[in-house]
Amino acid sequence: MLMQFFQDNQKGINALCSNCYYIHGIIKVQINRNVKNSIVAAVDSNIAYFRSKEEDVSCQKIIVIRPYDEFPIKLDSGSYIDGENSFIPENNSWVRPEQHLIFQRTSNGFNIFADSPSFLINLFIQMLLSEYGISMVHAGAVEDGHGNVFLFPALGGVGKTALVGGLVLRHNYRLLGDDIVLISDRGNCLSFPRSFFLKEYHREVFPDLFRRLNLSDFKYRISNKAKELLKHNLPFMGISRSFLRKQRLKGNAWAVLSPRAYLARIPITEIFGSESVVDSGFLRQCMFLQRYSERKFQVIPLNYKEMLIRLFSILHHEWSLHLKEMLTMGGFGLIDPIEYFNRVSSIISNAIDGKSCSILLIPKDASPQNLIDYFLSYKSKNIC
Repeated sequence: MLMQFFQDNQKGINALCSNCYYIHGIIKVQINRNVKNSIVAAVDSNIAYFRSKEEDVSCQKIIVIRPYDEFPIKLDSGSYIDGENSFIPENNSWVRPEQHLIFQRTSNGFNIFADSPSFLINLFIQMLLSEYGISMVHAGAVEDGHGNVFLFPALGGVGKTALVGGLVLRHNYRLLGDDIVLISDRGNCLSFPRSFFLKEYHREVFPDLFRRLNLSDFKYRISNKAKELLKHNLPFMGISRSFLRKQRLKGNAWAVLSPRAYLARIPITEIFGSESVVDSGFLRQCMFLQRYSERKFQVIPLNYKEMLIRLFSILHHEWSLHLKEMLTMGGFGLIDPIEYFNRVSSIISNAIDGKSCSILLIPKDASPQNLIDYFLSYKSKNIC
């Protein structure tokens, strides 16, 4: 019965056509036919906004995602496989046989051969963007209609989505992203609007959306409890676990049974509308959002070096589980992590040098509307 459940789930796994994404005329991400739907969904959650059927020939870099079985060298001879990490020098490839995952460095990007969504596409996009003087930052950002961008970096759950969402929906600002934004070493900001992951604390910001989608926190918690119970009690250990791996089902089984950290995933344009997303603007102010225990809002100036440390740190903190992959690729000589980190530091430093940088301290009990009202009041008094 259990096996039938996963085989039924497997029937819808293969994507029927290739998806292509063109990121600001720099990087093309291509998902080949027969790549599993779970991988397509994971990539879509980050870059669906850039998906297009029209070829953008200006892209100089390319990331191609292929099924694991399409790797051109047979791996069953054992000559290349050595535990968790194996390197094929003539093919510039790092093989992870247990995960059915291969990263191949090419002259203009990467090939990724995979059976499950156990890699982070944004990390590969970031490495290639940095070669063009562009870096991701973990922040929300809006544009005021005059080309000025206000950047709100923060750790998760502080309020950047609430602030950005309120400004776009009710105050005629335009969106560049609510979680990740691209900045260049010349101070330009580029959009990176990921799919929107609705969580319970967004209910106050988007009440109409929650009602329209009929999202219940109770149903979400019950669903996650049931998944945890199944995951920890089904016989995935020993022979069963080995069998699922051999059948290429273990990764999919784990994905099906893993509790979700969000209530729903929504395309960003479905919330804000396509006209509310702007392609680019010039960085005007960088305001780091941080909760604290006092009762009043407070803005504290920061020099750009202090802001650089924060931006650099929280970006890579978000990727902490995947940075090991980057460092392992460095160990095999596929990339140069030192050069990458130096580039990103330089890009962010040049982008914010000379800009207004500050920390916005937010009372821990402040509502989303309190935060929006305070920012608008502060902007009207302090930013011309």
